[in-house]
Amino acid sequence: MLDECQDRRTCQLLVSSRLFGSDPCPGTGKYLVVQYKCRPNEYKSKVACEDDKLRLTCKKNTVIAIYSAIFGRSHGGSLECPLLNLGFPSVECQSALALPVMNKRCQGRRSCSVYASTYEFGDPCYPGVRKHLNVIYTCGE
Repeated sequence: MLDECQDRRTCQLLVSSRLFGSDPCPGTGKYLVVQYKCRPNEYKSKVACEDDKLRLTCKKNTVIAIYSAIFGRSHGGSLECPLLNLGFPSVECQSALALPVMNKRCQGRRSCSVYASTYEFGDPCYPGVRKHLNVIYTCGE
């Protein structure tokens, strides 16, 4: 879905096993459920390396609206958080808890602080893989 729809105003595609890979259960009808958010026109991006604190703040009379949150590692990595474990292959691993945790801790508040830690988000990666927290948000009324 990201390859087909990321950063586009509209997105439409034919749901087929040709696009999504081999058919896991032939002869059975399938459907696709997609959850998405439209990126605000103006947004901020913050990154915290594993075990560092991420602090989000908005100006007076505005509050935080979380657009996306990722805790883990992506193929591209993070320039702010270098990959220290050179013996590992390039991996992509992301915690499913990142967005719900950030929404619970920050959504609708003027400021918040969250540690980019496996204690907060679980460990979606192989042991020893250095992770980061990347949050995209905006400040609104």
